[in-house]
Amino acid sequence: MSRKKLNSKLNEYFLERFGKEYTKSSQDVYALIVGEQNIAIKNAKSLVKKHEIDDGVFKPYEQNPLTMIYQLVEYLNSLSEKDAECVCFPLNG
Repeated sequence: MSRKKLNSKLNEYFLERFGKEYTKSSQDVYALIVGEQNIAIKNAKSLVKKHEIDDGVFKPYEQNPLTMIYQLVEYLNSLSEKDAECVCFPLNG
């Protein structure tokens, strides 16, 4: 997907979901999307499973679409949760 098309889709989503246009430099983007974090993590994990089922192997650098950033987000979230045990990087041992 081209950047232009991605920005168009983001703008469409932001207008529908938040009633305002998306701009990359907007200072309130994080505040708007932080509530969607659990959905994004769930979707990313589903993509990982789909690629594993489809190919039988896991190669994040070759499979598209795929993101592993959810592991970092889970880890960072675990740092702020008292007494939380993070199992954020299951693919790394």
